[in-house]
Amino acid sequence: MRAQGVSLGPYRLLRPLRDAQVGSAFLATRTGVDGFEKRVVIRCAERAAAARVVEEASRAASISHSGIAHVLDAGVEGDVCFVVTERASGPSLRALLVREGRLPWRTVARVVADVAEALAYAHTRRREDGTLLSIVHGRVRPRRITLGHGGRAKLTGLGTSWAWPRHDGFASPEERRGEPLDGRADVFSLGRTLRTCADAQGAPAALLRCLEGASEAWPERRFTALELHESLSDLLAGYSPSGVSASSAAASSATISSTSASASAAAAASASSASTSAATS
Repeated sequence: MRAQGVSLGPYRLLRPLRDAQVGSAFLATRTGVDGFEKRVVIRCAERAAAARVVEEASRAASISHSGIAHVLDAGVEGDVCFVVTERASGPSLRALLVREGRLPWRTVARVVADVAEALAYAHTRRREDGTLLSIVHGRVRPRRITLGHGGRAKLTGLGTSWAWPRHDGFASPEERRGEPLDGRADVFSLGRTLRTCADAQGAPAALLRCLEGASEAWPERRFTALELHESLSDLLAGYSPSGVSASSAAASSATISSTSASASAAAAASASSASTSAATS
């Protein structure tokens, strides 16, 4: 759609990124006076999709949270429309999973708690007239979570769900059923991320309860993002390895693994009644 080295508005495309199923993505830069330079990520789509692309980006651009990569700009030029977002530094959770295998459950729980806090902020933002903005990320998965300085998590891709139409094994049951989505769809995807990336060895039973709350097949019974954040934060604050017996830890580990299978079956059953988990997608 576009080639590196060319310009798109005030941005110069530096190199393509393998980070879009639809359209194209680029690392780009914007330069200014006295050597000013800002590197960003630009995702492009066909001009025919401009209404949806710009509307979704505009809603996302109305919020600002340190745990979310900001939407900086959107526009239309020639035969393409585009969205400009902050470039998040650090490896993605997926990259760590590929390189190191499943990560310690406490590490992943902290990352997921941080992302849940950011999503809770996004899900509850309102317009000036008091109505909800109804912001849904729609594509939460390990690839969309980066770990920056000090291990602080940042969620990328907000405002550009159109770039990844296939959500694979991280999609909520209601998305598979083709139903309207709210923030609880993101919570389901975040629960799947926790289950996919965490090594459950030695995990306490309280982690299972967090997974169950995030993985309910029906959204009205599922945790909100704030509830997931609070539950994981309470778990991490109160967890003492010496206070967990070996038998309790082993039982929790086994149950968490079985919960993964049962939740997947519930999601598939819900989808089929109305009409593979890609662990490291």
